[in-house]
Amino acid sequence: MTVQHAPSPQQVHTRRGALEVIKDYMMTTDHKKIGLLYIIVSLIAFSVGGLFAVGIRLQLMVPNNTLLVGNLYNQVLTLHAAMMIFFFLIPIGLFGFGNYFLPLQLGVRDVALPRLNNFAVWSFVFSLLLVLIAWASAVPPASAGRSTTPSRWTATRPASRSSWSPSSSTAWGRCWAAPTSLPPS
Repeated sequence: MTVQHAPSPQQVHTRRGALEVIKDYMMTTDHKKIGLLYIIVSLIAFSVGGLFAVGIRLQLMVPNNTLLVGNLYNQVLTLHAAMMIFFFLIPIGLFGFGNYFLPLQLGVRDVALPRLNNFAVWSFVFSLLLVLIAWASAVPPASAGRSTTPSRWTATRPASRSSWSPSSSTAWGRCWAAPTSLPPS
């Protein structure tokens, strides 16, 4: 049996406070911590998207249900898809596990541009909050302050309505899709 001595005063570590841990994670350049932040935020987005899926299932559970009526059902369905694809699958796979495991597999000490990597994770958190706050407010973001005709989730207005005109502000917003519809040269 071996005798264990009490640790010396230099070996005793004190627990850091919650504010120190939060500050450390907000300003970190460690790829493992940034990967964990991506994974945690992606799991939060997964749970929010799961709540949207529960709302959809509750609406479809019985005929003539009035839980999600009118355009609210379409908004919840679209946000469920956006949460699961753009805020869970892509970030947890590419950014979360990529930041955590790829530098370890390559044998490098850290990723290139670690502060930009930290900025990217907090931009991801901000974009998730922005999407949820925009949905929770009653103003549709595509038509806020411009006109009373709502846009669809594809940012296009129904062209069959008399209120649509080529000079409207969302007609210019559809120009982003033009390069994607051109055949490759």
